[in-house]
Order: sequence, then structure tokens, then C-alpha cells
Amino acid sequence: KSRLIIVTSAADPASYPLGETVATLLVRHLPETRALATRAGDSLEIVKLLASNQLDLAILPAPDARDAAEGRGRFASEGAVPLRALAVLGPYLFVSREGFPLATAQAVAGVLIEHWRPEAPPASSEVPRATIPFHAGVPPAFPEVAGKVVDAFSAETGVRNVRIDIR
Repeated sequence: KSRLIIVTSAADPASYPLGETVATLLVRHLPETRALATRAGDSLEIVKLLASNQLDLAILPAPDARDAAEGRGRFASEGAVPLRALAVLGPYLFVSREGFPLATAQAVAGVLIEHWRPEAPPASSEVPRATIPFHAGVPPAFPEVAGKVVDAFSAETGVRNVRIDIR
């Protein structure tokens, strides 16, 4: 496809400016994407567009992404749609279809990892998490990798009080 289109919900006023911000970052750092944000009626319409391969990328509230991926709630009529997270954007997920090209997913995720700056910190101390699996092109977050290293070290040595120091 000649352009990355990020679909957002017209029923959710906060999602379109978020989509525009993501598209602007992508165009600035990956101009060949020619990314732009657009609107569909609501999350159900977005999921139908993704399920039918008419669009590749969307911004969805995390609970809607989970329900669509599991084919439940108001998304039950579509069945389970194989969505994958490219990024957690506060209470939203930037999602793709499972078959979204690996190299493009890596490039998009890389731009967001390096350049995404949320406007405000999360309202609670709880760290937002993906409610669906990440796309294979998204590198694991450092805390996940560090946790696996600590677990492996503890299992191997029996040492439980381990700290990783990055300098």
C-alpha cells in the first residue's frame, strides 16, 4: 500500500488527535509511510475495516481491542479478529492486523519507542498495558527483558536479590 492510514473513531473525540500525532511522527521520521489519520464511525466499524483487510492500522480503546481480538461483546458478530498491538498509548492501543508486514511494524514501533512523548503522565500509578499480544515486529520492552534475565539468573544461581544497573 502506498500510504499508512491510521483509522480512529469519530465517536471518541480523543482518538483522532492521537491518530494525527502518531501520523505526524511517522511522516517526520519515516516519510515514505505518507501516514495520515482518518475517522470511521466507531470502534465496531474500525474492527470491520481491519477484519476485511481494508485497513491495516487503528487506534482503539484497550478494552475494545481486547474484545475484538477475543470476538466478544459488541464485536461478537465479527468473530475473533487477529489484532496485534504496535504501541500502548495511554488508555488506547495502536493496533494492526496480525499479517501487517514485519519490517513495517518494526519501523513504526521504532519511531514510537524513540519519539513518542505523551502529553500528560498517566492519571494513576498503574502502567498502561496491552490487552492483546504485541506484533512480532515490536521489540520487547526493557522491563520484560530485564525480568527474564533476573528470573534466569535466580533460577541458575539461587540468588534472589538481583539488581540490574544500566550505566
